[in-house]
Amino acid sequence: MSDSLVGEIIGGKYDVITELGKGGSSIFYLAKKLNSNERYAIKTLSTDEENAIKLLERETDTLKRLNHPHIVKFIDYGHEKRHKLVYLVLEYLDGKDIKSYFDGGIDLKTKLSLFLQILDGISHAHGKNIVHRDIKPDNIKVIDIDEEPEAKILDFGIAIITTTLLTNTIRSYHTPLFSAPEQINLEGVSRDSDVYSLGMTFLYLLSTPSERIRFQNERDKTILYESVEEVLNDY
Repeated sequence: MSDSLVGEIIGGKYDVITELGKGGSSIFYLAKKLNSNERYAIKTLSTDEENAIKLLERETDTLKRLNHPHIVKFIDYGHEKRHKLVYLVLEYLDGKDIKSYFDGGIDLKTKLSLFLQILDGISHAHGKNIVHRDIKPDNIKVIDIDEEPEAKILDFGIAIITTTLLTNTIRSYHTPLFSAPEQINLEGVSRDSDVYSLGMTFLYLLSTPSERIRFQNERDKTILYESVEEVLNDY
């Protein structure tokens, strides 16, 4: 795989415009569909695995079942033999991560509205027996639609696809600060694991920036409880 795909055509129809970011073995790009103004986010993953496309098909079946306004849309996938990579095409979101949005100064009513949107999206997935596995602030974006903020849940199953393609097996993938005890102890995951992560995410977002840092250093969720209690008492 080359250092950059900017300026190349992926899958015969996606013109790669610029790089959006990197994470581990993957790279995110902004791309435009040929002969249209449609823009998408493309995640590429370098792999020499001969069965990569079969693994991709198996795991993307999960993403195809999700259709909800507060879950980022899965569009397409493919395998580029020339670059030795697989790619996922996702809805492109021009917005802010939810932590930055909260820290920008919004009222409690707006925060609660965004939380309810996130709950609605996760509930939709759980109704289809799909577990996110890695709910955290970094995996939630806020975009403005008709001047109203809307939450979008990212990375639904993407992390699982990544580890599956790299190892040929589904491995545990989570962020310890927001993960349920059973995930951290590698005892399996369930919808309850997502509910725990949602609670930790909401506590984190409602707490003050200084107490978040303390929580990250000390890993004691009591810090978040006490911080949120003080914040809510101010309303």
